[in-house]
Amino acid sequence: MMNDTKQLAELNAMIEGIADQLCDTVDNNFDITVSVDTDNEQAQKLSLLINFLLENVRRNVGKLAQLNEQLETRVKERTELLDLVISGTDDGVWVWFFNEQRIEFSEKWYSMLGLPHSSEHASPSYWTKRIHPRDRARLYMAFRSAIEGHQSVLNVEYRIRHEAGGYRWMLCRGACSRDSSAQPYLLAGTQTDITELKSIDPKSGLANEHYLKERIEDAIDQQEHFCLALFSLDQIEGATLVDEYSDIGQLEASVAEGLITGIDITSTIARVSTSTFAVFRKIAEGSDLTLESREDERRLREIFNESFCGKANIRLSLGVVASDELQLTSAADALNAASSVLRYSKQFGSVQYYDSSFREMTARRFSIEEKLRIGVTNGCIQPWFQPIYSGRDRRLVGFEALARMILPDDGHVPPDEFIPIAEEKSLMWQVGDCILRQSILLAKVLSEGFSGGQHCYVGVNVSAQQFITGGLADFVLALLDEYKLNPQHLRLELTESVLVDNFEQVRSQLYVLRRAGIKIALDDFGTGYSSLSYLRHLPIDVIKIDRSFVTDLDKQERKAAIVKTIISLAQLLKLDVVAEGIETEDELSALNAMADLSIQGYLFSPAIKEMEALELVSGCTKAA
Repeated sequence: MMNDTKQLAELNAMIEGIADQLCDTVDNNFDITVSVDTDNEQAQKLSLLINFLLENVRRNVGKLAQLNEQLETRVKERTELLDLVISGTDDGVWVWFFNEQRIEFSEKWYSMLGLPHSSEHASPSYWTKRIHPRDRARLYMAFRSAIEGHQSVLNVEYRIRHEAGGYRWMLCRGACSRDSSAQPYLLAGTQTDITELKSIDPKSGLANEHYLKERIEDAIDQQEHFCLALFSLDQIEGATLVDEYSDIGQLEASVAEGLITGIDITSTIARVSTSTFAVFRKIAEGSDLTLESREDERRLREIFNESFCGKANIRLSLGVVASDELQLTSAADALNAASSVLRYSKQFGSVQYYDSSFREMTARRFSIEEKLRIGVTNGCIQPWFQPIYSGRDRRLVGFEALARMILPDDGHVPPDEFIPIAEEKSLMWQVGDCILRQSILLAKVLSEGFSGGQHCYVGVNVSAQQFITGGLADFVLALLDEYKLNPQHLRLELTESVLVDNFEQVRSQLYVLRRAGIKIALDDFGTGYSSLSYLRHLPIDVIKIDRSFVTDLDKQERKAAIVKTIISLAQLLKLDVVAEGIETEDELSALNAMADLSIQGYLFSPAIKEMEALELVSGCTKAA
């Protein structure tokens, strides 16, 4: 019994000794060997087993230490690389911890907004309250989409208030982290300043349309008064530039320079599109916006005349809008109004203001457009016919069909009012086809009314839109066949404007018509840039001298010389000549002295209704 007690005491002492050694081993990274001072075989086995385990632990601890060192090195390298990338991109970094409802921002994030760096955590409202009111909903939706997993990444543009005033455009990108249950717990990303990309036109260095819209919207939100002038350099693409401007880009750069140096620094100058610019200026409370807008017009014309008058073949078109003339809800409203008055400036060649008279005019145009769409089928659009005579013997030889619009309530709508609307709204081909059909019908009646071998033709103007549809030649030939009309009783008249952008398409159809026996007349000859070239390349049979060369022909030698030259050219080319706009006997006598031409004008008759034309033909036939 005593031996057992003694052995047990020795075993306990041995175990306590081993335990003490193991405690020292843990404190010293297991770098120790356990030993027992006993002959007990079991104790020695336990000592060997523990030493074996310690050797394995030491080996694994060494490996873990090596792996930890490698991981720390890699983390350090990756961190340095990430810091380098972020510093190179000049981006601000942010991290949003959802559970704690706090956001951490990098030093760069603060500096981008002109704010001092803070090491304290911020709440989400610290960020969102600086967002532009018009952009908050878009940013919130982008955050929500990323957090709820509808989008894998966050990518949204927005404006944020800078501490110095105004807003900067930012591109916010990020991604969401989720726990094992797929619940989001963190959203992190970067913020990039894209203000210059969003605001500057790279070609001119001026503000772009995007920035202009922002300025207008800010003024609308603040209920501030402003003037917006939109202007363009017409014919700039076809201009004959002097050596100073070797290309359009240089000319536009010169325009930008003139605006920058000549316009008040408080105004916003923007390039809206090719050859179109805008000047936006806020007007002080109580100022007369009409006077202010007139002053903007005066200054722009002054800059234009000083910089470009006589240097290039360009013309300034200008449309001006004052904010008190509109019920504005967006920048698009103001720009649309400015664009509409600019279009009228291009059409009529003078500055246009968006005012009550302009609104009345556009309302009338809209009414005419509606009635024009209906009029091509209900008889409101009809041809009237101006007689054409042989100048020397005053014999009736034909008519020119001229489109007229007669409304039940409003009466006659002048051609210079409804024709531009038809062209602008792509209704000209319908108007032209309507006039062409009625004119061919009259020509058929006239062809049967003449006697004694005489024939009377009807000339019909054709538009570019009729050619563009690609079916004018087929349409005309089908009408001739339908009414069994000899082609010699029909002439088709076209102006240079028809040919400018569609030369080959027009040319091919003219040859089809010419081969069918229809004569082709070039109208307003001498007023364009390429009249002579068209005589060489197109199957022209007749040239019609524009009235601008005929008016006061008997009093102006230069006009007489030009007309003589045109007539001589026509005779050499074996072309017929018609002189338009004859209003006095003296003009007729001057023309008759040059050659036996065909004549039309108010001296003989204005355009007359179809029944009057038939009566005129009937009277001429009886007289013959």
